[in-house]
Amino acid sequence: MAERRALLMRLERLRAAERQDALALLAARRTEQARMEEVARRSRALAGAGVLEGDINTAAALTATLAFHARLAGLVVQAERLGAAAGQAEAAARIDFAAADQRLGRVRERRDLAERQSEAQKMARSLLCTGQTPRRTV
Repeated sequence: MAERRALLMRLERLRAAERQDALALLAARRTEQARMEEVARRSRALAGAGVLEGDINTAAALTATLAFHARLAGLVVQAERLGAAAGQAEAAARIDFAAADQRLGRVRERRDLAERQSEAQKMARSLLCTGQTPRRTV
């Protein structure tokens, strides 16, 4: 029984470390998602700031301005895609964290049960050594 409890305690430490790693990954994913959303927000703000403002005297200046706007619009789309991908990665990390937390909880329950069983056996042995009989509880 002692071996089982020791094994469960090692497993609990392993699951706690796994949970901590999942929590760190979740925090990193949330940070990345927030950063990508901020990049997308800034890109949209730049794209909507007014493309045709300023000194546009020549066709070359107009062409350059429109090309810049097209590249900026492409960056907005790319930033939104990256934000969506970061959101999906964050959701997956949240699921992984919840699973790690559940695994840790199950191991703790099993360890607690093993400890209660061990304590009951110790009590039963001590009662047998003293010649007493255990009382029945209803």
